[in-house]
Amino acid sequence: WGYYKMEELTQLLEEYEQSKDEAELERQLEENRKDLVHSLMEFSLKNSDGIEVVRKLHGDEEDITKLKIKLALATQQIDEIIEHKYILDQLLYNEISEYLDNFDQTSSFPHNHPETGKHISFVKWMKSNGADLKNTRIVIYEKDYRGLHATVDIPKMRDIISIPISLAIYSKGFESSALGKRIAANRVFDSRWSVYMFPLLCVLEEISNSESLHKQWLEVIPKTANYHPAFFNEEECKWLQGSSILDQLSGDKSQIERFYYKLQSVEKEFCARHTLEQFLHYYYILCSRYFSLHACDPDRAFLIPYADLVNTGSIAQRNATWDYDVYKQEFRLISVSAIKAGEPLCLYYGHNSNFSYFLFYGVTLPEEEYNSVPFILPFDESIPHYELKAKIINQQVSMRKKTKFYQVYSERKNSNSSFFSSWRFYLFDGPPEQLGWKVAPSIPNVHAFDARKIKIQFPPISAAYERVVLTKILTATEEREKKFSTTLLEDEEGLKGKDLSYKKACCLRLIIGEKKAIIELKALIKFGLELLQFPSKELAQKYYFGLKDKPAFSPY
Repeated sequence: WGYYKMEELTQLLEEYEQSKDEAELERQLEENRKDLVHSLMEFSLKNSDGIEVVRKLHGDEEDITKLKIKLALATQQIDEIIEHKYILDQLLYNEISEYLDNFDQTSSFPHNHPETGKHISFVKWMKSNGADLKNTRIVIYEKDYRGLHATVDIPKMRDIISIPISLAIYSKGFESSALGKRIAANRVFDSRWSVYMFPLLCVLEEISNSESLHKQWLEVIPKTANYHPAFFNEEECKWLQGSSILDQLSGDKSQIERFYYKLQSVEKEFCARHTLEQFLHYYYILCSRYFSLHACDPDRAFLIPYADLVNTGSIAQRNATWDYDVYKQEFRLISVSAIKAGEPLCLYYGHNSNFSYFLFYGVTLPEEEYNSVPFILPFDESIPHYELKAKIINQQVSMRKKTKFYQVYSERKNSNSSFFSSWRFYLFDGPPEQLGWKVAPSIPNVHAFDARKIKIQFPPISAAYERVVLTKILTATEEREKKFSTTLLEDEEGLKGKDLSYKKACCLRLIIGEKKAIIELKALIKFGLELLQFPSKELAQKYYFGLKDKPAFSPY
């Protein structure tokens, strides 16, 4: 449509040049005013043919002016274009001044896109409340998948956007409300979950409030979360066959449902306004939108409108980070590298595997920093010394009764001492006094479905017991491997497919990462069993350090 309208406009100008009939041109402009406006605004600034059209409109300008127009078009410096009226004469400018004012934010929306009007209102609301967004624009890649792009070249270590903290949603105000106090008094959420649940409750209450300050932001939040595996249909779940993520999600959803029903027993009116489906939907929608602003409030998670549109990437792709200006009381996005006009802004969510990224954010990265594979084991009376082990763990952190023991092996070498320690703790069936003496929980690092974490420090007891532990892990690893319906090679070939959907690509990256971690873990365990065959530690060390090709990490 845009190309057709551009051709139509070009032909119109050529006819005008031949006839010099200015009255006829104005009549046709009046008849086609709105279509021409969209043609100019949506396509002239992006299309080389559009630049030629602009030159025809201003054929009497000096060459230097034409170069300025071309530069302004190429960099989308809309303010400069408007100020000098390089493109639009007064005939069109008066009618679309409001559209122009927001063009830097909506230039990637087709004029007939159903969300364009809402995003224009959203950006206008942000600006009217003190936000500085002039160096960025919103881009829609596909349904419910958006991002922010730079509109100008941005040098390293420069402010990109700034947003007053008064526009943020966080739990401080809600906690002091009558509803918040009742929920806190009834201990509906434990301390870890309340950080995220209270902002969720804030959002749900604001959705039902027609006078909400954040009405414009709430209207542009995605209405579906189909990109997240928690909402995959039956066919899409088959893409994840063999992965533990479905079990993990099932446990997470069960926990959130328990929170909802507990909340329902305390606040029937609140739950009458907000269904369980809505509760789950916004939980996953908001998961990828929280910011930690320690300089503002280290104990709360913040929802920052507009800033939540910045996507994540690997540490190599990161070009921006966030900060909080204590004196101005505003959230700032800062460039950590030079950014070219048109490039997407990219944050770094931290050292996570694709398993964690997909579980919490519904995304996976093409360039994964490290691979990981989780093991979810029963934690009940079937394991040795269950009562004592449960007591040791529960003494360290306030949590409900664990039913699963969750451990992750990853290629991050500094994290795997805890992995092997936890297996020793889990399998230990020796004298109970040794169990109490060997376990020294400290910072969170081992968690169940509830994501409660605890670090287990359980060093090797003997070579014989260590062989039992490694053999058990190897057996569990091989059983995990059998659950996959495809080979690693098949998955890698599938990832190269031309018509691959975004969701299918995410699933393949997840599965590939788990399989690579399994391959490495099996090799590591077999190497450990080989070391344990030596009659002394000294001989094993001599053998280990004499090898040219050996694992970069050893549990010993």
